[in-house]
Amino acid sequence: MFLLVNSVAKQCGMYQYGFRFYRILKDGGVTFDYVEVDAADQYVAAIKGYDAIVHNFLLFPWLSSCLDPTSRNYFIYHEGWAANGVQDWQIINADPTKPNGIPRPLYFPKVIPTPRAPNLECPTIGSFGLGLYNKHFDRIVRVVQDEFDNAIIRFRMPFAFYVDPDGVEAKHVVKMCFDSLHKPGIKLSVCHDFGSDEDIATFLGENDLNMFLYRDVDENRGCASATDFALSAGRPFAISSSTMFRHVFDESICVDTSSLKSIMCQGIAKHSDKLQRWSHVNLIDSFSFKVILRT
Repeated sequence: MFLLVNSVAKQCGMYQYGFRFYRILKDGGVTFDYVEVDAADQYVAAIKGYDAIVHNFLLFPWLSSCLDPTSRNYFIYHEGWAANGVQDWQIINADPTKPNGIPRPLYFPKVIPTPRAPNLECPTIGSFGLGLYNKHFDRIVRVVQDEFDNAIIRFRMPFAFYVDPDGVEAKHVVKMCFDSLHKPGIKLSVCHDFGSDEDIATFLGENDLNMFLYRDVDENRGCASATDFALSAGRPFAISSSTMFRHVFDESICVDTSSLKSIMCQGIAKHSDKLQRWSHVNLIDSFSFKVILRT
């Protein structure tokens, strides 16, 4: 029997990765327990009696001193710096581009959006992600204005639990976005709701194009999780050349090399291979081989 340990910080990409991971395994019939903790005493009490413990979140400063040496300890590895002192057999790599990487835990909405031709005269362009400077939301506004005179831009921009809980940075990012507007035909709306997986997928599925233009601040950053939702939303999406998009990168969807119109007109056919490789069945099989069969 194994235990999957997650944090409690719902407005965090790594938490969401772990929660989707949990739901996929549970719905797939895998037998295990799941717990969310945010303190050492909670963790120590939760792990008692388990043969294997899978840790999704590695930012707990107390974790290394609380590990049970009699259990098999595994770590879902998101960031380059997080693997220090961890043996290769303990790593469950969230980066599918790595040799030991596992499929991304995609969310598939209850109602799959119907394919449709994009509105190239006045497209609806959206983005979802924590309201941080490195997400470059203001660049999205500028890139859209460079190509269109009329467009609707929609941002779903939750506050970041760990680094911006009160939304100070997010609100400044919103101001930067509105300050970047100069064409009267470009309309911008922003909400700070996080919502459920279904809410996010529905929001992205309503757009003609979704955009994610992160800029690199650290070469060891993990794969962006916002594009997991973009894949399952059934709409074209555009990205920057950030290393955080290495798992989905293709020049034909990168704004540095392709126009937004061309990205929209491509549709989502080019992503069908990822949807197949990162299926729930493949994720469960990959994880089971790594952990369950060793337990």
